[in-house]
This record gives sequence, structure tokens and C-alpha cells, in this order.
Amino acid sequence: MKEMVHLKVSASRVPDWLFHRLLNAVPAGAMKARGWGSGEITITSWAVDLSLSDPRTSEVIDLLVRGDCLRGAYPNWEAANRGVCIWLDRRYSSRDLEASALLHLGGRKYVESFWRTSDLSPMFLASGLRSCNADTVCGDYPGTIVPDRVRRVIESMGLVGVRFFPVVPVCENKKVVPWGEVGEPWWELASDITMPPLSPSVEIIAQDGSPFTDYKSQWLSIREGLYINPEWRYLRQDVGGMGAFDLAYSHEHLGKPPRGQQLIASGRLYRCFKEHGVRAYWRPVRIEG
Repeated sequence: MKEMVHLKVSASRVPDWLFHRLLNAVPAGAMKARGWGSGEITITSWAVDLSLSDPRTSEVIDLLVRGDCLRGAYPNWEAANRGVCIWLDRRYSSRDLEASALLHLGGRKYVESFWRTSDLSPMFLASGLRSCNADTVCGDYPGTIVPDRVRRVIESMGLVGVRFFPVVPVCENKKVVPWGEVGEPWWELASDITMPPLSPSVEIIAQDGSPFTDYKSQWLSIREGLYINPEWRYLRQDVGGMGAFDLAYSHEHLGKPPRGQQLIASGRLYRCFKEHGVRAYWRPVRIEG
């Protein structure tokens, strides 16, 4: 696993000395644009992806702190301000994924989607599905969908806890489009098993950053410092009491119920997908204790 820091700095919103020092530290980060009036091409911003182990990362963060462009000091970063965008991410290798007992499963390609029908079927833009040849798809709301050809492959795997719900193809005004005008049907990948609550080490918050108390008046979110994809963690004793399964819904709903759950998959399901060439988006889930 490699931890990365993503940085973008606007030249017009930081001191000149700071911007030039950043360019000197990582010249490849220079981003150019043509002026509206003059047509002159100038460097307007600086953006880089650096490994946390890269010596230049410490240099760059120290410069931003000296320029009073970050609240807090490296490595205990808080929110960024003054024209600086900063976030962290983890990049996992195949070895990391293969070694994981549980994994977070998501769609590999995005297609525009809408909220659900009255019977909770997800609505996806028909034109997006018509031109899509991906194995797994995500949309604007929680949920992962697969085409009929992938459903048949998954059903042949003998997995525990896997269910499918129909997808409804619609046009932009949400009028239903017949599958005959779209192509093969798509299905939402679902489960009849629910995970225990996340580990107490996971910070669960409301949409405004306050402590989450209930879905009635709040939207649930998960935060882990500046990580764009927070790590999902469970207690070993809680997972051990579930029995064998290959796919489960998270206990928590991102946003609000219904169907705000995330998909948690077994290592066996990951290996089955890999064996059959089914491509999805995976992140390891940490088991604590």
C-alpha cells in the first residue's frame, strides 16, 4: 500500500515567493492556461501527486505551513485554506487486495443516476448504460450495478449472501426506457446479510461535521482526517460472530436510508471476480483486535 498526498495551489491566492518555491521543488507541477484577453499562456496553478515517503513531500508541506496556507503543521494536517486543495489517498497493490479477508466493493465506471423508484429500484440514465461495456458501475447515489452477463457469472460462483434487484433505465426527464431500446438488463448487486456496526475507531459524523445522532435530521458520513476514501474498520469479535458470507450490506447508510449501505465482500468473492475477469473497484477493510 502506498499513501499519496494530492496538492493543488492557485497562483493568484498565495504569496509569489511561495508559489515560486513550490515550482522549484516540483517543476512538473506547473499548470498553464491561456489568458482570456491577451491570449498569453501563463502558469496559473501548481498540482502534484506525491508519495508520503517522497522527501519532496515534507519540503512542500513545510513551505505551505510557512506561508500560513494550512491550518496545522505536517504531519497533523487539518483543513486547508487560502487557495490550497489537499487530500490524502491510499493506493493498493494486487498483493494488498489478495491478502484482505474483507474488502469494500464498488463500481468501476460511473454512469449518471437518479434516486430510486417507489419500490426502491435504482434509476440509471439509459444512454449511459447503452454505451457502457463495464462489468460494474456506480452512480450518483450509493449502489453498484452489473449487466446481465455479469449477473450470470456471479450466480455460477455459489456465493453466500448475494442478491440482485432490477435497475430501471430512464431518460433525463426520468421517463422509463424499455430494455429493448437499451440493451441487456442491468441489476443492482445487493445482499440479504448485514454487517455489524463499524469499529469505534471510525469517526462517524453528520454532513456539517457535528457528531451523528440519527438519520431523522442528519446525513451520515465517515471521516478520516484528509483521506478522500476513509478506511472502513470492524472489530474482529463482531465479524467473527457473523458466520460465513461473501457479500453483506454495511450497517451504516451513507447519507440516509433506504439503500445507503455499502457493499462489504469476502476475500473469496474478490478472488472469484478476479478468476472470472470481472473488474470492480476494491479497497481493503481493516479488521481490528
